[in-house]
Amino acid sequence: ETCSGHWLYAYLRREVRSGQAFLVIANFHGWQTMRQPAVLIPHDARMFLERSASKLWTFSDRLDGGWSTRVLYDLLEDPGLELPDLPPCTALMLEILDA
Repeated sequence: ETCSGHWLYAYLRREVRSGQAFLVIANFHGWQTMRQPAVLIPHDARMFLERSASKLWTFSDRLDGGWSTRVLYDLLEDPGLELPDLPPCTALMLEILDA
């Protein structure tokens, strides 16, 4: 079996009072590493995060702390947020900040 998209799980979470927001991504495949996957964040999802005024967003991993990137707002829907390789049964918990 090839490693198709149904093994990648992602969701957004926002805490209203603090404004803190996260993108959580998990590779549920038992043995296949996902090579440089991309997550598309559509306009409605970006509006939910209430960060639409910022043109540049920072994504920083809070589980490991070893990965961070900055992405222009307009590129989050296409081509999307390009991620590092995700080994089997691993996750990223990306805090989303205005850059």
